[in-house]
Amino acid sequence: MKFSDAFIATLRQRISLTDVVGKHVRLLRKGKMMMGLCPFHGEKTPSFSLNPSRGTYHCFGCGARGDVIDFVRQHTRSSFTDAVIMLAGSVGMELPRETNESTLQDYAVKEMWRSMEMACQWFQDQLSGHTVAMAYLNKRGITPEEIRRFRIGWAPAYGLMSHGQNLGFSASCMEKAGLVMQRTGTGEYFDRFRNRIMFPIVTATGKVMAFGGRALGHEQPKYMNSPETPLFIKGQNLYRSLVIPVGRPVLVVEGYLDVISAARFYGAVAPLGTALTTAQLALVWKQCPEPVVCFDPDGAGQKAALKMAIMALPLIKPGFSLKFATMPPELDPHALIQTHGQAALEKVVNQAVPLSQFLWSHLFAKPMTPERKAEAVEQWETWVASIEHLYIRRLYKDFFYQNRKQSSHAAVPVAPGVVLHQKILLGLLVLKPFLIDRVRESLSAMAFSGESAWLHVRNYLVSWEEGACFSPLQEFLGPDWQKQISAVSLHIPGDTACFETYWHDLFNRYQTQLYQNSELVALKKELMQVPGTWERLKNLREF
Repeated sequence: MKFSDAFIATLRQRISLTDVVGKHVRLLRKGKMMMGLCPFHGEKTPSFSLNPSRGTYHCFGCGARGDVIDFVRQHTRSSFTDAVIMLAGSVGMELPRETNESTLQDYAVKEMWRSMEMACQWFQDQLSGHTVAMAYLNKRGITPEEIRRFRIGWAPAYGLMSHGQNLGFSASCMEKAGLVMQRTGTGEYFDRFRNRIMFPIVTATGKVMAFGGRALGHEQPKYMNSPETPLFIKGQNLYRSLVIPVGRPVLVVEGYLDVISAARFYGAVAPLGTALTTAQLALVWKQCPEPVVCFDPDGAGQKAALKMAIMALPLIKPGFSLKFATMPPELDPHALIQTHGQAALEKVVNQAVPLSQFLWSHLFAKPMTPERKAEAVEQWETWVASIEHLYIRRLYKDFFYQNRKQSSHAAVPVAPGVVLHQKILLGLLVLKPFLIDRVRESLSAMAFSGESAWLHVRNYLVSWEEGACFSPLQEFLGPDWQKQISAVSLHIPGDTACFETYWHDLFNRYQTQLYQNSELVALKKELMQVPGTWERLKNLREF
């Protein structure tokens, strides 16, 4: 039933909170306040206070608070509508006769917002007393101030359901808000989030609309988000920091802790367990016209970054685009900050490349056979055709031709000699092991000249897995190998794509040089078989 604000205000004026509470609690006056034993939890020392002039109450023991309507709801475990009807009947107020579906829905949504705030406060209260959860957050470098600012909490195995009902929220309301679930077959309700660190997901104004929970034990799934509700649609919202430092970009990262850590220096957002959607990108662009994508450097993270780049192409417009940062191997933004500090993250963000360069490197930073080149060109043309802004589409076409022209004449530092080529090619993989997965196919086909030991080095690298020791290779390469390889790597920009491009370019030159050397040896053998050949060549040169 719809109750106008005027009707509710009149009801509160007509009813004395002191009289209603006094029917259930023995109240004693202390100055302007009334004190008594809380009716909502067992206690021996009064912690329930009532302010007659304001018409409000608060229990310092269990946290119950509100006005006369809230008291009736909590004490009788009734809905807001039922509580109003009971109070109105007690003073003879006539109820409104008209109601409609939309007003009832509006009331239900308001109740869900209130239930989410109630849950968030309760989760926060539980965290301080849970030593394991606090130890985990401390170990991950999350400060007490960040715990407070991001309202991080703890969901125990049970308790939210009964706490919410004690405060007057119905099981149906909490179920619609995604806080509780019904047990199949019995119809009993139980808490959705159990034994998890809780990260509130908030609106741009800070209202709690959902939660993300991380399990600390072996419970699966490791991460769990609230279901979609009237308050929360996953693909249209983000886990976010509410403050963006002036003059700093927004970072798009993958996890809750990444957002919290990056927010010390930047604005930060994360999609909620799915690829970034167009609606989420629109939200990010409201905060920053050129956010920097800092996804994990593993295969899944890079795949997600490419998917995001392709998704953004039809939407880019003058002033609004994306940049992409290359994270160091095995380090997400949170781990990078925790291990190496702010300066390391600053360096990664400052080296981020524009959307156009990111897509170009993905397609053309690999060794090109004619077939692969044709496939890459077709893919580029398909991507460019998806750009809706005509002038930007034209500029992307110009970018393609300029880069093809430059890459065909690009020069990279190349060491002379086949053996030194071998040392640099294999030494770079020892120094930069993140390259191995990217060049494994070419490495497997690599031919050698000279010592057979090089073949063993190649086979070791082809079968190398993360965590394996490089000591035998370092011993074989000699005492000065790292100095020589480091000197070469100084000429190469620090991102992964440039290292990969350099390695493949050097590999192609090496294979060509190896082939030419073998052909020269064969030619010399043929010449040696012809009597007087060298003498004739000498006479011709002197002549």
